[in-house]
Amino acid sequence: MNTRSSRNTCETCSTSRNILYCVECTQLSCANCVDHKSEETWFCNSCGDEATAKTCGSCGSKTKVIQTNLIKICQSCKGNSLGEPETLITQLPSEFFSIASKIKDTYPDLIEVHRKFDFSLTLVRLCRLANLVGFPQIEEHLRKCSIGLQSITERGIEHISRIRKEASFDLRNMDNFKNIELEHYRNANTILQSTYDKINKVNTLMRHWIEQVTIELDQMMRIAGPLRQHYELLTQISRYLPQGISNVVAVLPALPIHLKKKRFNKRIECFMIFAEEVFICLPSSVLDQDNESNRLINGIQFPYSKVQNINTSNSLLKGYQLQIETNEGTLKINNSPIIINGIVEYFELILSGEPYVVGGPKEILEIESNGPDKSKFKRASQKFIDIINEKLFGSSVQLPDRSDKIFNSVSQIQTEYKSLLRKIREIDFLAQNLQIDPQAYQTHRSTFKENMRTIQDSLGSLGGHVVKRTFDDMNLGYNERDFEDIA
Repeated sequence: MNTRSSRNTCETCSTSRNILYCVECTQLSCANCVDHKSEETWFCNSCGDEATAKTCGSCGSKTKVIQTNLIKICQSCKGNSLGEPETLITQLPSEFFSIASKIKDTYPDLIEVHRKFDFSLTLVRLCRLANLVGFPQIEEHLRKCSIGLQSITERGIEHISRIRKEASFDLRNMDNFKNIELEHYRNANTILQSTYDKINKVNTLMRHWIEQVTIELDQMMRIAGPLRQHYELLTQISRYLPQGISNVVAVLPALPIHLKKKRFNKRIECFMIFAEEVFICLPSSVLDQDNESNRLINGIQFPYSKVQNINTSNSLLKGYQLQIETNEGTLKINNSPIIINGIVEYFELILSGEPYVVGGPKEILEIESNGPDKSKFKRASQKFIDIINEKLFGSSVQLPDRSDKIFNSVSQIQTEYKSLLRKIREIDFLAQNLQIDPQAYQTHRSTFKENMRTIQDSLGSLGGHVVKRTFDDMNLGYNERDFEDIA
C-alpha cells in the first residue's frame, strides 16, 4: 500500500516526520504540534479498587496514583482519534473484515432457539407416538414457532443481501485496497463505519426477532414441558393400566389420596392418570415387583361423566385440599397449591366441553418437514463475508473441508436413505411402546435430520435433473406407506 503523498506533512509546521492523522477531521500534525492530556489511574489501598479520583468511590478512602497516561489531542477538533497514516491504512482491510464478520454474531443465539424448537418438536412427536396427549393446541404453538424461525431467516438474509450489495458498490473503486493513499482513507473509513452501523442494526433486529420466538417457545414449553415427566411415568405404569385405555392426557406422580368408594375407604399413594373418558387412581404399590398380590390391584376408575363437584379449600390444619365428588365415590387430596391447581386445570380442560384437538405423529412430521433450516442464515452470512474478503484482499476465504460424508452416486444415496428410514422406524417403534428414553430419542432424531441434510447436499452436487429424479424416486421424507408402517 502506498501511504506516501504530498499531503503527508504537518499542516502546522510543514515537517514530514512523526506525522499523525486525525480520523475525525483529517488534520495532519506532527508529534510536536498536537496537544496532550494526562489521564491518571488511582488505586485504593483500603479496598483494592481502581478509582478515578483522590477519594475512592467504593469506600471513601484516600487513593494514590499508580499510572499516568498521556493522551494525544488534535489541535483542530480536540479529538483523540490520532494514528500513524501507515498503520491506519495497513489495518483498514483487517478492521473492515472484522466488522463484516460480526454479521455472524447472532448465529449462536439463532442456533440456541433452533435447539429449543427441535427439542420441543421431538418431545411432542415422541409423546404422540406413545399416545400421550397433553394439553391441546401444542401443534398450533409449534407452527407459530416454525413460521417465526423461518421469518427470522428470510428477513435476516434479506438484510444481509442489501448490505452486501451496498458494500460492494461502495468498495467498487477501492481496487482491493491496493495502492490506497491517505486521502482515500477517510472515505474508506466512512464506508467501514457505515457498514458497521448497518450490521449492528441487523444484529439488533435479529436479537429482537429471536427474543419474540423465544417468548412463544417458552409459552409453549410451559404446556409441553411436563410431557417429558408424563412420558417417563407412563413407561413405569403403562402395563398396569386397565384394558381399553388408549390416549392418555396426563400422568401425575404418586400422591397421597384419601379414596372413599363403596366399601373402600383408605388413604393410599396413587398415580393420577387422566385418560380421555376416565381418570384413574393407580396405587403406587403396583410397582413393587416383590409383592405378587400387587399385580392384582387394578386402578380405580372414575368416569368424567360421573363427576359432580370439584372443590378446593385452604385451612390452617389441613392446608390446601382438593375434594372431587363423583357418583361412585369421593377423593380428597392434600398437597401444595401448585399440585392442586394443576389437577384442577386438567379437570377444567376435560370437563369444559371444548373440542380437544390434538395432532398425531403425522402432523408433527409435517411441521418438521416444512420447518426452518438453521443453516440458511449461516450460509448467507458466510457468503457476505467471502465477498467482502475478496473485495478487501482479492481472494476468497478457503473454508475448511466438510466433515460430513458426501455421497458421489445416486445408488449410495438411496442405500443411505433406506438405512436412515430403517433406523428411524426402529426408534419410533420403541417410542410407541414406551421403550426409549426421551433424551435418547431426541439425539437419534437430531442425528437423523443431520444425515438427511447430508443426503440433500449430496443430491445438490449431482446436478439438477439427477436431483429431481432422485427426489421423485425416493421421496425424501416419509411417504404415506412409510408413515403407516411406523405410526
